[in-house]
Amino acid sequence: MEAKLRICDCPYCLLFKELPEGTILHYPKDKVDIDKVEFIIIDCKDCKLPMVVYGEHVTEITREAYGRILFRCKLLFGADAMLKDKHRVVQDHFSIHKIGKF
Repeated sequence: MEAKLRICDCPYCLLFKELPEGTILHYPKDKVDIDKVEFIIIDCKDCKLPMVVYGEHVTEITREAYGRILFRCKLLFGADAMLKDKHRVVQDHFSIHKIGKF
């Protein structure tokens, strides 16, 4: 298995090591599988809406990776689910903060 780029003090990278107690995890279904997936979908601790966090410390992802994220969101939240707005709390880590029907 290929090593993933993670940064020690990045709050998003840390999610893949230890998910805080009480965090609602939409994908994967089980916490033990977090390190095996490309991205996770959790509820934002502040606004309580689902958000995607990519599993590597990168600012951009491929079109194919974006497609896999969108596909998973549609499976979880309905065929009309859309992705909107990159999350900018952690400026140098790719995440999508808004998943919903806009």
